[in-house]
Amino acid sequence: MLPDRLRRQYLERRQQHVPESSKSGESLWIDAAREFTMNTDFDILDVLSPTQLGLSELMEVMKRESAGKETIRRLNDKIQLVDIVDQLGVPQMPVLYSTRQPADTAALTAAFDEIQDADFDIIVKPTHLSNATGALAFNGPEWRARKFEAWMVAEHMDKFMNQRAEDCESEALKSVAAGYVIQPRYRSVVEFKWPLELRVVTLWGKARLAVWWWGRELGPKNTTPHRTTFFVRCTEGSFSSQDTWQVISRHPGGNRGYAEALRLFTEGLPAMALMSEAVATGVGAPFLRSDFFVGSQEHGIRLNEVAYGSSAHLMDCGADEMAAILQQGYSVCKRVGSEVLARQLATGSGMPAELSTALAVACAGQLSPVPAEECATPRPAPAPTPQRTVVASATKVEVLGAPRVAPVGILPSPSKQPGMTGGAVMMPTAARGNFPHVGASAIQSVLLQRVGVAAPPHMSAAPQVRPAVSFGYRR
Repeated sequence: MLPDRLRRQYLERRQQHVPESSKSGESLWIDAAREFTMNTDFDILDVLSPTQLGLSELMEVMKRESAGKETIRRLNDKIQLVDIVDQLGVPQMPVLYSTRQPADTAALTAAFDEIQDADFDIIVKPTHLSNATGALAFNGPEWRARKFEAWMVAEHMDKFMNQRAEDCESEALKSVAAGYVIQPRYRSVVEFKWPLELRVVTLWGKARLAVWWWGRELGPKNTTPHRTTFFVRCTEGSFSSQDTWQVISRHPGGNRGYAEALRLFTEGLPAMALMSEAVATGVGAPFLRSDFFVGSQEHGIRLNEVAYGSSAHLMDCGADEMAAILQQGYSVCKRVGSEVLARQLATGSGMPAELSTALAVACAGQLSPVPAEECATPRPAPAPTPQRTVVASATKVEVLGAPRVAPVGILPSPSKQPGMTGGAVMMPTAARGNFPHVGASAIQSVLLQRVGVAAPPHMSAAPQVRPAVSFGYRR
């Protein structure tokens, strides 16, 4: 902690760089910070240097400083998160059963006896791990066909309750007591492999953007990063429930499931924005990601989980500006002790009227089922065998002599999309097979340099390598 004198000096220096309220651009978000009451569990001002940090660096500070912070620990604990969200009046999936270590086989047997009164469809997930580690999902027919019994689930729970969060996770998540919850499985009418889930990011109590996340880079055979879609809030001088959301996508189209998902997300965003703002304001978090399930006839829009200090999905959409807004906001926001907010939460404010109206509007739309076979994007026909001359740059890998087609693995340049930077490029499979000397190291060198790309040493006698300016093939 900084001494009071140094803290005041530091605040004064940071204050000098905070723009005055002009109701446009970044200053609108600084105004939101001035009006925001931050829970002191989230205060990291004392450990920030005057040097501007990038968003990923700032998230690392947040994770490190979360140690011993009760509010952040409770947000990471799926059992305790249920209580917080209930007190705020935000819809979430019900909990059918919860337990701490070790699993109680008798209680679990009783819970399954009750659940199986109907043709159940459930998910079993740990409260202390992330990325679906240790999760199980099954329905009644699967349970009976595979002759599952409650003691088998209890053994599975005990196995993963002995595991701890990965080193890359926040200190708060690492401190969460091991446990498990059983909830109904959310199923969207658009039948992708996973339910439709939109991640809404709030800064200083205001929803800024949302992302439908499918990853950033081409990797294993079945990865689909071209589906990753951003929704960026567009304001006109002030925040309003009538604000529009700009869609930023690299999807080529031709996928009915993708189009229907975008429609459902767009119609539900006003309600999801209000819910994410209610959670962030209720717990006093200056930065928070709230993940919502969308597209169920039975459940409507439901909060799934929240995350603090998570930014991997944000690096392509205004990360530097968000980092600047956060760091400036710490200097001007209001502060209140975590125990005060905890007492306020305990009173249970219930669902705000504005949110109730927005949810009613979002759920009034028609849900059009889309089967799994219509949720796949048709792939282009294989390109003819290209010639051996390769041109590489920081924004593309192209093969001279090939016809002008859009090969699998080449994405439109994200630099041409508003607010997006970076991107992932991959040689088309056919081209790479014909040029074994163009390996991963060569492609990595392409991605890591902006201009003036030089050939790696092992390519000195191979095809010519020189800068290029855009995606695609040239004749």
